[in-house]
Amino acid sequence: MQFFNKIIKRENVITAEKLDGNTFSIIMAIPIYDDKGIFKGVFGVVLKKDVFQNLISYLKINDANSYSYLIDENGLALSHPNKDFILRENILNTNHPINLENPNNGYKVLSEDSGFIEYEYMGIDTYAYFSKIDNKNNWRLVTRVPKEYISKQILNRTHYIFFTALMLIIFISIVSYYVVFNISQRIITLNYEIKEKQEKLKQTLELEKHKSEFLANVSHEFKTPVNIIFSSCQLMENTIKNDEIDKEKMMRYLKMIKQNSYRLMRLINNLLDITKLDLGFYELNLVNVNAVELIEDIVMSVADYANSKNREVIFDTNVEEKFMALDADKVERIILNLMSNSIKFTDEGDKIYVNFEDKEDYIEVKVKDTGIGIPEDKLNVIFDKFRQAQTLFRREHEGSGIGLYLVKQLVELHGGEISVSSTLGEGTEFVVKFPVRIIESNNENFSYSISNKIEKINIEFSDIYD
Repeated sequence: MQFFNKIIKRENVITAEKLDGNTFSIIMAIPIYDDKGIFKGVFGVVLKKDVFQNLISYLKINDANSYSYLIDENGLALSHPNKDFILRENILNTNHPINLENPNNGYKVLSEDSGFIEYEYMGIDTYAYFSKIDNKNNWRLVTRVPKEYISKQILNRTHYIFFTALMLIIFISIVSYYVVFNISQRIITLNYEIKEKQEKLKQTLELEKHKSEFLANVSHEFKTPVNIIFSSCQLMENTIKNDEIDKEKMMRYLKMIKQNSYRLMRLINNLLDITKLDLGFYELNLVNVNAVELIEDIVMSVADYANSKNREVIFDTNVEEKFMALDADKVERIILNLMSNSIKFTDEGDKIYVNFEDKEDYIEVKVKDTGIGIPEDKLNVIFDKFRQAQTLFRREHEGSGIGLYLVKQLVELHGGEISVSSTLGEGTEFVVKFPVRIIESNNENFSYSISNKIEKINIEFSDIYD
């Protein structure tokens, strides 16, 4: 009787009934009137439970963990992917998944026109979006979606399918729900944009911090040798003025001046090279060379210097010849820098191993020492620009901290790669890989030797003091 009373009152009717006493059906009816407002009849649709359930099952986002279901004004399930839940499961049940973390979630769904709630379902962070679809019956359509799926922002395509299917079922406008849903999505998108901008701001501030540390470090690196040079000059001047010329003292002062001049040259060269790299002006001068001979000559040129510091240098190779295209000067720079670090961070009696291995498509040069090692939390930053393993006010050894950054850039210019492994207190190993390639060259008879090796070693090792 209530059904017909609503029709007579010119109301649209959507209700759930058991027409034959057993079969649950959805009844939708619309009264029909002529242009004078006279009642002419009723347009009605009866959907059996299975048909209705099939229609609702299409209302889901394309995700294995997503589905939709319909509840009446009392929270009772009128549809559900699990047919056993229909007319049995109630959203107000305290054991319902959405109520376990927040007992008020079920009441929120039934009391508000639309919105969403968050909960955990089978270990998955989940959103449940709900919207009232009928002002008369107060039914609500609930769609559960994994939170991770929404975070990927791929809901745009599914909106249209969702709302179109809903319109076909209930014959009413859901524009309000569509607007609410889009606003929610805009809020989610805006949150992600804010987080992205915050992350960029954090990275910018971090970079500025490293730049400041780098500038302080470079200032220290300039100031220290300049002060030493200036002090040495003053001592020499006083010695000469007092006619107390001591050849041994004068040579010691000259040695200090020369070493710190080398140190300034090294720092200036590194800064110039960084500028060239940043501007893209750094180029390789590739020549086909015997890589074994080249690297062995570089390593052995350091042996005497290392011996003078009571370190032993050991070179080993698994081949005698390996012709390939390299920039000999840049390779020399790489090897000298790595060996400089090994000498700097080892103690008397320690050993430095340099191994050459032919891997056919590439060569592998390993520089390993038995020194103090590098802390594990610093291994991922030692190749970074403006970074070094020891800070300005705590480091035990001199250096600008940009040498390894340049080494990495020079290796990558060759198309290679560099990696490092270390155990604190036991030593460090750098592994450099160069791809093997041959180029057309006018220097077929090229034979590499370090003509000014002493000068280069003095420059590269200038921040190692006795």
